[in-house]
Amino acid sequence: MSTGNNNFGNVFSRRLRKLMDDGNFTQAQIADACGVSQPAVKKWLANSVPGGMEFYLLTQKLGVCAEFMLFEDAPSQLPQGKAGAHAVGPNKIKLAKLHSQVEELETALAGVKLAIKELEK
Repeated sequence: MSTGNNNFGNVFSRRLRKLMDDGNFTQAQIADACGVSQPAVKKWLANSVPGGMEFYLLTQKLGVCAEFMLFEDAPSQLPQGKAGAHAVGPNKIKLAKLHSQVEELETALAGVKLAIKELEK
């Protein structure tokens, strides 16, 4: 999901760079954790936001919530069950779409895992 020069990309890129610096993560380590190429991570650092599964894997690697990576005023961790509670208006709609995409990907991944199990029998 490319965001061009909008605020999501700016916040995301700035936070990604800081978290990488704080955690001493290289672009190669982030790329490996997200299953992408190193040039993809370089693109993220230049105001592009990764799509669904890569975004999810990145937040897991960095130990932060999705909201923190996208919204200027978001805490790095949200209380259980409060995801998106701070977002309003268009931000809440965009956040709901992101959550929906993550849920779809998790469902698809569960299906793939089940299919693999069946093939291994």
